[in-house]
Amino acid sequence: MRCLNSIQFQEYSAYIENIFIRLLLSVPQKDKNNYESVHVTHSHNSSELFVCSQGEVVIKTKNGYINLSEGDSAIIPPGITHVKYPTADNTVNYVLSFSCTRTNHRYCTDIYKQFLPFVSGNKIIIFRNQPSLVNWAENINNNINSEDNFLPVLNMVNLLLLASKIPFETEENESTSHSPNANLKSIDRGYQLDHLISIYFNKKFVANEIAQQLHVCSRQLDRIVHQRYGKSLHAVIMEKRIKTAEQLLLTTDKTNEQIATALGFSSASGFYREFFRQHRLTPNEFRKNRPDNDH
Repeated sequence: MRCLNSIQFQEYSAYIENIFIRLLLSVPQKDKNNYESVHVTHSHNSSELFVCSQGEVVIKTKNGYINLSEGDSAIIPPGITHVKYPTADNTVNYVLSFSCTRTNHRYCTDIYKQFLPFVSGNKIIIFRNQPSLVNWAENINNNINSEDNFLPVLNMVNLLLLASKIPFETEENESTSHSPNANLKSIDRGYQLDHLISIYFNKKFVANEIAQQLHVCSRQLDRIVHQRYGKSLHAVIMEKRIKTAEQLLLTTDKTNEQIATALGFSSASGFYREFFRQHRLTPNEFRKNRPDNDH
C-alpha cells in the first residue's frame, strides 16, 4: 500500500511480453474532504486513465476543459498539467495510474509500440462512448483487494490493447479559446525524452530510436537534448549507462564483459575506458569497495 498526497494507492506490477507495466489503483477514502483537498493543478511521471461510468467528470488542462460523460474515458500521458474537478455525489468514475516501459523484445510481439501514445505522447487522448473501456476499468477496480495480484495488471493490459484499436480524439492546442502556455510543448517533450532515454540507453542505435519516437531529425534531437540537459546525447547516455553499471557491480555478480554487453557497449574495453573516465576507478576497483566487502 502506498500513499501519495494523502490518497492511498494499491500497487500492482508485472512483466508481460516485452513490457514492464505498473498500475496504481486509488483506494476509496472515508474522509471525502481530505480526498478533495488534493485536487490542485499537477502532473505525473506516469499516465492517468480517467473513466466516467456515471454522471460527468470535468478535467481542466492548460488548454481548456475536458468533459467526460457516461461511457467516456481520457488518458493523460506523463508531464501534462491537469486537475480533475470534484464530482457530484451521483458520479461514478475511476482513475487508474499506470506506467509502461519496454524490456527485451527479441522474440516478442511488440506490445509497447501500441501503448506508446498512452505513455509518452504529448496530447490527451479522449474516447467517446466506449462502454467496453468502462467495463474493463470496473473489473480492475473490483479486483483491488483480490488475492490474485496479477489479475489487475493483466486486465489493464487488455484495456490498453483494446484502447489502441479504438478511434479517439486528442486535445488540440488550436481548438481552445485561449492560448496555452508557450512552454508546455517543450516541457512535455522533455518528459518524453527522459522516458525514451530510460528505455533505449543501452541500445546500439539509441539516437536513431529516440529521434524516430520524437518524430524529429538528428539535428533537432541534438538541440532538444542540449536544452534539456545542457550536454550532448552521448554524454547523457554514457552517464546513464555508467550509473546502471554501478548498480550491477554492487548488486550482482555479473562479469564486466556481461555488463558491457547488457549496457550496449561495443566492447568490454570501451566500458572500461568510460567507467574509468567517470570514476577514476576501474570496474573491479569499484566493486571491491562495495559495502559487503568491508571488513
